[in-house]
Order: sequence, then structure tokens, then C-alpha cells
Amino acid sequence: MRHKLGLSIHRIAFLPLLLIAACTSYMPYTDRIVDRYSLGSHDRSLLQYFVSDEFCLRRDTTDETAHITAGGTIRFFRGRRVEELRVPRHTPGATVGSGEGGLAISFVPGDNRSVLVFAPDGDSGWEDASEGERHGRFAAPPPLAKTPGGGDRYFIQGDATRTIRYDGKSWTVHYDRRPYLLIRGRDVEDQETRVKTLPGRTVGR
Repeated sequence: MRHKLGLSIHRIAFLPLLLIAACTSYMPYTDRIVDRYSLGSHDRSLLQYFVSDEFCLRRDTTDETAHITAGGTIRFFRGRRVEELRVPRHTPGATVGSGEGGLAISFVPGDNRSVLVFAPDGDSGWEDASEGERHGRFAAPPPLAKTPGGGDRYFIQGDATRTIRYDGKSWTVHYDRRPYLLIRGRDVEDQETRVKTLPGRTVGR
């Protein structure tokens, strides 16, 4: 069945989905955003985060009986047998820990222990927000030098030559463009508009 304008019913039903997708706007998560919208630690834990660009974690694995990390795959890369974890562009994540200059982000539902740290270059301080001492499985970042033009975006820590810890193992981080954290514009706008208006008080009441 076709509409008078030549659009099928199925295409008409699909148009609202396209409009919703088109309205999704992302912005880099930065300290400037935190200051502008007065985001406290509780507010930051409620935000939905995304990665700006695809990246993957790799580690050499020669033991065929070795434990494979959840979501990991085994492949041969340049003649080596490696375990690989891939994180596509705009993968959603949640923060489970924070500290001065950094956020610990989990991309696995229900797992508050295996996380990756995103921080402005030169900042690597963070603290575990989950219960217990679980630092062995956190992706603790190595010290990084300032990247020219990096600003205060929260970048993934580590690269192809500097390893990080994740799920209790050492990994290298690989990407074409260095990923950083994004948030949706409407999320922080909603934070700003949640304002309580005082009703005022008249004399005698």
C-alpha cells in the first residue's frame, strides 16, 4: 500500500526513527562542560558516556588454554597470536569511579571492576568508586605527556607502546584517531534545567 505522495507505509513509519537519530548531538566531555553546568560527582555518574572513535585492546597470548576476557576474540596479527577486545565508535559506557582529572568507564553491563580510564593528558589520578580493593583489574593509566592541542578532553590512556591494566592483564591500545569521551547535548541540558523555583513568601505567612 502506498501513500498519495508515493511513500510506502513502512517508509513513513521509519521516518520518525530517522528524525530521532538526526537529533542526537554529541559533545566532548570536558572540564569546561563540568564547570558550565555545575556537574557534581553524582551528576557525572548519571551521564551516559560514549567513545568518539573505535579502538581495540590487544595482548599476546601463547597459551591456548589461557582465560579469554569476556567479549575477547583470538586472532593472528602480524604472525602473532593475540587476544583482541574491540570497542566500536559511539559505544556507550558508564562511570564507576572518578578522581582528580580522570574517569573510570565500564563498557560491560554489571561489571564495575573491568574499566578503562579516560583523562586529560598529564592527569591520571582516579579512585575506585566500587566496593572493596579491586585495583588489579582496573585499567590504570601510565603517565602521559601533554598533547599539543589536546585541550581538556578526556582521552583513552595508553597506546600501542604503553600498556594498561584491564581485567587483570596487560594490554596495548590501538586506534586510528585517539578516542575521547562524548556525552549527549540533551543530557547536560536536562541537568541544567532541573532548577527549583522558590515560590516566595508574603508577610504573615
